[in-house]
Amino acid sequence: TAIMQLHERALLRLDDPVETHLPALAKRQVMTGGTAEAPQLMPAKRSITIRDLLTHTAGYIYPGMFGKSPIDGLYEAAGVTK
Repeated sequence: TAIMQLHERALLRLDDPVETHLPALAKRQVMTGGTAEAPQLMPAKRSITIRDLLTHTAGYIYPGMFGKSPIDGLYEAAGVTK
């Protein structure tokens, strides 16, 4: 709701890169293979947008929801799931 209110007030656009508002999400990398202990990473090809976050198309996963993946292990190691 807050995002849509900001959008209505023209304080952000849905196609804004998310790092415009959340600088910590700049310079993301994506996992292209490997394991949680030795991931193969490469820079993301494009920025995540506010629209991507709202429509769950940003590439983030829900840890443990669809089985165990190497990314689940990375989330656990980073303390994201606690």
